[in-house]
Amino acid sequence: MANNPVQIVLNTQNYVQLADPGSFGSSKDFYAGMDEGFRRHKQKLLDDVIKVQSDFSLSGRPINYAHITLSSAAWAKSHRPVKKLFPEDKIKEVGGGAIGEMFVELTAENLNEVTNSINKSEDNTTWIIDDNGNRKPRPSRERSEVGGISEIRLHNPTDRRNFSARQAVDWLSNPSTGGMYLVQIFITKKAISRRQNIQQAQRLSTEYQRLLTGIKSLAIPLTIEEMEDKWESAPFLLVKINTDYSQASLDRNVAIHHELLSFLDAEPLVRRIVLPPIINKSQALMHPSGVKIDAPEPNEGADYPVVGVVDTGVSSAGILSPWLVGSSEFLDAELQDLSHGTFIGGLISIGNTLNSNEYVQESACKIYDLGLHPTNEATYADNYPKGFVDFLEQLDTELVDAKLSGTRIFNMSLSVTKRVEDDSYSLFAAMIDEISDKHDVIFVLPSGNLDDRIKRGSWPSGDDNVLQMLADYRYLGQDRIYQPADSIRSVVVGALNPPTEDGNLVPAAYTRRGPSTALGAKPDVAHIGGRFEPDSGLFSVDPDGNVVQSCGTSYAAPLVAKTLATLNHIIEGDIPRETLIGILVHNSVPPKGLSSKKLTHIAKDFVGHGVPCNALTALNTDDYAITLVFSGKIKGRHELMFPFSWPASLVGAGGKCRGKVAMTLVYTPFTVPSYDAEYVRVNMDAYLRQEKVDVETGEIKYKGFFQADSDSTYEKERIEHGQKWWPVKRRSRTSARGVGTSSQWRLVVDALTRAGEVIPEDGIPFSVILTIEDTEKSAPVFNELRRALQASGTTISDIRTAQNIRART
Repeated sequence: MANNPVQIVLNTQNYVQLADPGSFGSSKDFYAGMDEGFRRHKQKLLDDVIKVQSDFSLSGRPINYAHITLSSAAWAKSHRPVKKLFPEDKIKEVGGGAIGEMFVELTAENLNEVTNSINKSEDNTTWIIDDNGNRKPRPSRERSEVGGISEIRLHNPTDRRNFSARQAVDWLSNPSTGGMYLVQIFITKKAISRRQNIQQAQRLSTEYQRLLTGIKSLAIPLTIEEMEDKWESAPFLLVKINTDYSQASLDRNVAIHHELLSFLDAEPLVRRIVLPPIINKSQALMHPSGVKIDAPEPNEGADYPVVGVVDTGVSSAGILSPWLVGSSEFLDAELQDLSHGTFIGGLISIGNTLNSNEYVQESACKIYDLGLHPTNEATYADNYPKGFVDFLEQLDTELVDAKLSGTRIFNMSLSVTKRVEDDSYSLFAAMIDEISDKHDVIFVLPSGNLDDRIKRGSWPSGDDNVLQMLADYRYLGQDRIYQPADSIRSVVVGALNPPTEDGNLVPAAYTRRGPSTALGAKPDVAHIGGRFEPDSGLFSVDPDGNVVQSCGTSYAAPLVAKTLATLNHIIEGDIPRETLIGILVHNSVPPKGLSSKKLTHIAKDFVGHGVPCNALTALNTDDYAITLVFSGKIKGRHELMFPFSWPASLVGAGGKCRGKVAMTLVYTPFTVPSYDAEYVRVNMDAYLRQEKVDVETGEIKYKGFFQADSDSTYEKERIEHGQKWWPVKRRSRTSARGVGTSSQWRLVVDALTRAGEVIPEDGIPFSVILTIEDTEKSAPVFNELRRALQASGTTISDIRTAQNIRART
């Protein structure tokens, strides 16, 4: 019986120590033995620089910005061309685009130095004989950097926008947009103020003011607002043309928008021009059952978890009224269609009563209603003149009161009808993440819905049939998850059909698929969202108290939010967000039919790590298993190194250690949105290592237990398959026969920054959840390992009360 509580290591920080700096490899020759090819490549880069110099001269500006595109073999930090060709102390890197694409700030003088560095690279491979008698290349740093670059070019108008003036007018005529352009600048006022070179800072400041003056001097009625004054994550200018968007004014509007866009296209400081997103609730059809119910009310005096519902509003006049603990008064509820928000509220509070299947039986929660999304498009601009920016600013304000009511988990089943991009972290997601950090909250978001036109067919049985169904899907790429599901602080949820008669779960026909930006793993988890048919199998209530059925990722998300809120409620005191998300992910199980080798990598794009179990189950283990939680911070040049002995009953002859092991790491990286696909600026990883003693020399080493998802030495494959640079990592392995020859193990957590970055002084918060289990389900693993840890000086406690213990101590 699972009655042993999850154990948290209270003194995790005591095991954080200075890391061995290790050694850095020599420069790599990407053209070793291919000297003729290298000479052609070198000349190609010299021609690139000549073209950049020509375009630079035509711009007439003292500063320009260039793209440095690396070959995929040179994506790794150690191969970046920042020592010789674009030295960090002379040429400023200001951001990035796709993975392996750097943006640098150039002057005419810089370009001459780049040319000189390229010319210094030797044309022929330099070979050496190493200590083992092997012939190896030993290039100069210049040759290595030249070989790793595929292209050098200036930022140009086609990089700045991908829409026409006519398309912009059509889009901005919708009052929900706020009628404004989002203009991203390569260099912001705050960034300029941090420049140590005073002359350089003054020149940049002059250019920045010249840009603003130039926009204002156009014979166009417009307003400009600098977003960075309010948002760290949004270094954009809001530029709005004040005009009447009536059909009669169409030609005139296209002309003045064209004038503004043409001016911005030619400005070197302008990185890109973006049309604002429009926030929508997910569309879903509701099917009344015609049945009214006497819904259960909260038990008097009982303390319930609370979920915030950021939506259209929850009906306070009906059966959900007793479950409401507070609400926003920002919108007039009488003008709102409350159906969407009320369905969500019903799932959160009485969903376990209305639905009989085992997956919807999480504990009931109360509701804090943040009905902030207007359902009347005609009044949207009255409430949010700047569109989504004003919406998020209002949300930021409302969270203060919501948190006072005990709300930390917020379901926001809203998205924008724009897919996540491979190479760009969306502004909406960046701002949601900033709000999450500011208020120490977790948002739960849907992955988004496919409409009837592009929905997939029913998920078939059998691996080959699934692969064929996906191969035949005609809208590949159009089914990608919607923004802001690229948020890395939030939990994103895909949708499953209710269980079949034999208990199987499969992705719903409408659920959108990952991955996220830069091949990031989204969605995180999946839950029941209902079938795409009138008899959806997912029940809640409408504003009149009728039982209704519906479907959508909007309705899968609140079921996950309930579990997170319940975890946060059961665990006393302040529990880190990383731990809450870690426990959720660690206790998620992929649907049975999606766990085969053929479908594993495909399935994660639909269901993430799987379906979370309920909170009480997640916080307990059986006698034959133990779950440990480590929570702390890693500072620069430090690592966690936690030594322990394998449970004695799982150690066999010769020191072989058997068992089933699962490990989940969640960390909160610092981000820089201007780096687009490389916006996550630090990678953390966790390793489980077993002692290995060399019988001849007595030397002790530690060998990793988990096989990496990708054994490739190339950064590209590590990102795609190994989750590198992604803040949630999960691994598992079963060894029934046992491995190694020692019972001594180490848990290690370390951090690696991208080139030019330094870990913040406060460190990077992380949590690791580690479960060790007897595959035969009989050994007393919990008691053995717990006693051994206590005897070794480790301070451990039941996670449900440990936070208060830690606070007192």
